[in-house]
Amino acid sequence: MDTKCAWDSILDIEGVEELLESLYMPKGNHVEQLLNDIYQGKQIFSISYLKEIISNVILSEWSDIKSVFVMVLMIMIVASVLQNIGDIFAKNGIKEIAEYIMLVFLNTVLMKGYMQSEKIVSDAAEEIMTFIKLLIPAYFVAIGSTNGMTTVSGFYQFVLFVIGILEQLVMSVIIPAVNVLVIFLFMDAILGGEHLKNILTLLEKGILLGLKAVISIVIGMGTIQTIITPVIGSVNRNLLEKTISVIPGIGDISESVTSVLTGSAVLIKNTIGVFGMVVLIVICGVPICKIGLIGGSIKLAGALGSVLGKSRLVQFTNRIGDGCFLMARVMFTIGALFFIMIAMIAFSTNRGI
Repeated sequence: MDTKCAWDSILDIEGVEELLESLYMPKGNHVEQLLNDIYQGKQIFSISYLKEIISNVILSEWSDIKSVFVMVLMIMIVASVLQNIGDIFAKNGIKEIAEYIMLVFLNTVLMKGYMQSEKIVSDAAEEIMTFIKLLIPAYFVAIGSTNGMTTVSGFYQFVLFVIGILEQLVMSVIIPAVNVLVIFLFMDAILGGEHLKNILTLLEKGILLGLKAVISIVIGMGTIQTIITPVIGSVNRNLLEKTISVIPGIGDISESVTSVLTGSAVLIKNTIGVFGMVVLIVICGVPICKIGLIGGSIKLAGALGSVLGKSRLVQFTNRIGDGCFLMARVMFTIGALFFIMIAMIAFSTNRGI
């Protein structure tokens, strides 16, 4: 049987291929090749291939973010010029008004970069959900052939649990909390000083604690599931095999055939599992690189602007850059949820094989 036809029979290769091509990956039959390489134990990605992906991401995203980088520097230069004019004419009122106006302009520009980061996270979460919907049916069919339907049913509930964590906690609570944090950052910059310092610190620690809690909940729930469910499936399978093995004439043959079929099914299952984890790394790695480039560009603009001495503007710019990096951490957590899920399922369903 042709290998491509074999993979096509259990996995929507075209759907996954379209998803990967939307992430700046070079066009081609990468899904089929990736599955075959994993199945045969070959090297998954070459250095040149990874460089091509990274360069595509950087070139594409820099063309969008460079306007923000330039505008931030221009605003700080104009603010410095207006401050010098105010110093010449000894008009403190002019200096304060000019600084507030520049701060509002700066907020408008920086919000463009931050909102772009938020959109990247939201789109990536949708892409992960799409990929999981493409992967899980084929993965669970392979699991069912090796561990039985009891195991499939148990882990299906685990998948629904992780999806619920993503939708109810990460997307509905943590990401809006990051948005509120950025709004408070702007208010703190307008008010001056450190009026909202305690609120900002509390909110930031709450977000970080929430991200850690999400990972801990998934690991805890997954550990409980992997301790019990595979054992039940293994007991049922072993009971069936022992029952068949005592039948005169066909017992020995059936046991040999079952061992061969089970070994092949496990190899296919693990191939799909590793494939899922690799694709998740790509789906999450590309957005994290993009958000890192946005946050890094904003922080670089703030560092260059600090030469002009506009401390309030520089501080606000740096904090928005930190907000982008916090959004990248949210993206990492989303990817880690499903990566841990697939890894735990793959490891636990290998027991007794």
